[in-house]
Formats: sequence, C-alpha cells, structure tokens
Amino acid sequence: MHLTGRDGISILQLIVYVPFLVIIWIACWRHGFRRSAGWVLILIFCLLRIVGSICELCARSHPSKDLIIAVVVLDSIGISPLMLATLGLLSRLTNLIRKEIEVTLEPKLSRLTHIVVSVAVILSIVGSASSSDPNHPKSTSRVGVCLYLAALAGCVLLLALSWGKLRHCQNIPRRERLAVVVVGIASPLLLIRIVYSASSVLANSSVFNLVKGSISAKVCMAVIEEIIIVVMYASYGWYLNPLKDVQGASPL
Repeated sequence: MHLTGRDGISILQLIVYVPFLVIIWIACWRHGFRRSAGWVLILIFCLLRIVGSICELCARSHPSKDLIIAVVVLDSIGISPLMLATLGLLSRLTNLIRKEIEVTLEPKLSRLTHIVVSVAVILSIVGSASSSDPNHPKSTSRVGVCLYLAALAGCVLLLALSWGKLRHCQNIPRRERLAVVVVGIASPLLLIRIVYSASSVLANSSVFNLVKGSISAKVCMAVIEEIIIVVMYASYGWYLNPLKDVQGASPL
C-alpha cells in the first residue's frame, strides 16, 4: 500500500513518542506521578499522540467515520496536557517564590487558567464527538479553541509575574529559575499550535482541514511544535532535582 504524507506523519509520531514514554516515565518516577508535577501530563500527551497515530493509520487501511472522529478528538484534546504541563511548571516555581516573598495574584491566576483549560478540553471533546461531519466543526469546538487561547494568555501572564518576582528571591536554585526560560520558549510554540487548531475550526479553509488539510501546514504548525515542547519538558524534567530535594536547598 502506498504511504501518504499523513501516514508519514503518523509513523514519525510513533517513532518519536513511543521511546519518549520510557524517558518521561522515568522523569515521572523521579518527580512523582501527581498531575500537578507536570510530567505525567506529558506522558498522557505522548499516549494520546500514539493512539491518534494508530487510529489514523487504521483509518487509512480501513476507512471508518468512527476512526476519523477519534483522530479529530485526540488531535483537539492533545493541546490540554501541554497547557497543563506548562501550568504545572509555573505553579512549581510560584510555590517556591511564595516561600520567600508574598504573592497574591499568581495562585488565583493559576487556578483560573486550570479551570479554563478543563472547560476547553470538555468542549473540544463534545464538539468533535458530536459533529456529524468531521470536516465541519461545531460551535462548541470553536469556543473550546478560543478558551485554549485565553488559557495560554493566562500562562504568559503568570510567566511574566514569576519572572518579575524572581529578582527578589535569592534562595531559589538556578535549575528552578530556568523554568521561565523553558516556558518562555514553549509559549510561542504553543501559540502556533493553538493558531493551527483555531484555523481548522474557525477558518473555512482546506489548508487547515484536520482530515484532508495541507500536510506542510500540519507539520510546520503542529507536529514540529509539539515534538520540540515534549523534548524540552522531558529534558528539563531530567535536569531538575525532585522538589523534596529543593526545599531548603541553597542556589546551585
């Protein structure tokens, strides 16, 4: 059977994310499997992309509306683990900052952003699963992707607030401070990824169609960004010391 460009993307994702399951599992073992730790969410993201790739390959050999809907749902909800992992890194840093100086807005902003992401993923699932035609997303999917944009804005604001207060904190280790760099690099990549999803549900364009859209657009605006973010977060998870070893530690 002749392989298409979409088959190639699915195979690439399997090649990348299957090994990363082991790498990220070790990071989870070091830091804990709590959702707030962040890395377990990257583990979930890898599982979503693996299952989505398998479904897409199966849909190619055995065309089925249910498989296509599964591919669309898994693609749309894949953003949420990345967003929540980003929020987890920022929350970890915020908690360390709170031990040195008073913070009031950050915890509230973090909780609000978490709620927005949770609502976004619910709407994305409902919108994708209930659509009679995967090529024409429902309004719930449109609201969901807009909420993802709002959640990213919340993460960026939390990043800016944390960066501004780090200069007043002397006892936070340098490895922990690198969170602002990691999230700072990941944020524009997340923006590009969300813009791709927004274009697929808001713009009536064949280029961004999730089922039959441009391969180049998907690779350049979704696949590459996701892989880079996963590599960065997994590497940072290996680089960071477990939080229990950071408490009371002096700057490294």
